[in-house]
Amino acid sequence: MDVDVWFQPGFSDGLNVCRGDKITSVSLPTELQSEVLLPCFFESDFLNSNQTNEICVVWTHLNSTNREIVEIGLDGEAKFWNNRRGRIKTFPKLPESELLDFSIKIRNVQQSDLGVYHCTLFRETGCLLA
Repeated sequence: MDVDVWFQPGFSDGLNVCRGDKITSVSLPTELQSEVLLPCFFESDFLNSNQTNEICVVWTHLNSTNREIVEIGLDGEAKFWNNRRGRIKTFPKLPESELLDFSIKIRNVQQSDLGVYHCTLFRETGCLLA
């Protein structure tokens, strides 16, 4: 089974239109009942903003009725909308390095977990898929 993590230029979700640069597509093979790490990284200098409290990443699962999964702030705080009964893990302490890690791990993968995921960076008034 595959879990696809992909991003599309010009992705539009409601009123938010995301820019299409720096977009990556990854297809991750996985098996049911296993773990899968969905990667999401941003270069710290890419953020280049003094308003760090207004930066967050939102994970969505496009093949789900409850699309929004979690919002991760730049401080590492995670606000879950759907943690899949505790099977989704974030990495709350973001590294002080060139790459900021907003990846999530899904444990005990179920059939309903398979599909397409988006990791979207919201910065001030705009957003960018990564």
